[in-house]
Amino acid sequence: DHHIIPLGSATSIGQSSKTIRNEKTHILNSPLNRTYISTKANGLISSKSPGDYLSYMDTLSLYGHAIPTPIEEKLKWKKEEQENAYYVRVLSERFEEIKKALLQELATLAEM
Repeated sequence: DHHIIPLGSATSIGQSSKTIRNEKTHILNSPLNRTYISTKANGLISSKSPGDYLSYMDTLSLYGHAIPTPIEEKLKWKKEEQENAYYVRVLSERFEEIKKALLQELATLAEM
């Protein structure tokens, strides 16, 4: 169970990742910020920023995890963005990717 935007990246707001993890309503604990990956992969990338670790993934992997693409554009923190606005934007874009994949799957199933 991997946080796409790592909790460690939010420590700039004065919270530790442990504090954020325990705060169940924190935006970074949203299901939209989580995806299942192997324990080994999680250990290798756990403290890296999304821009650092996602650049090593191929596009098909990104699609499989409903990660907005192109990642260089979608996950870049814009200078004018407040921290929470960045999280909302990235997770909203991920929601749209999940919604698109779900609608495609439902259409495929409806054809069967």
